Amino acid sequence: FRSITKQYFRKADGVLLLFDVTSEQSFLNVRNWIESVRNGVEASTVLALVGNKVDLFGSDSSRNAVYRAGKKLADEFEMPFFETSAYTGYGVDYCMKSIAELVCLILSWP
Repeated sequence: FRSITKQYFRKADGVLLLFDVTSEQSFLNVRNWIESVRNGVEASTVLALVGNKVDLFGSDSSRNAVYRAGKKLADEFEMPFFETSAYTGYGVDYCMKSIAELVCLILSWP
């Protein structure tokens, strides 16, 4: 599966790496995906970490803890971090517009 996916993002201008905020295993796996993607794309490719399913949080304290962990990981790899909900649409427009702006900025560099 990983060898097939490398073909898809090899020439990508931007890659969103999503994890399920309700699944610790999903978060743990995303580190491997970041490394895999980084090894398969150009240095100029925009990467972003996205925590999805934020609509399923029961409390603000658990959401804050996941946000801090996601933000820390994104900072470690020097990429933006977004929270979204595919179900409610929360944060999706902001995430996509932000990534599109970053890609356009990178592509416009001489």
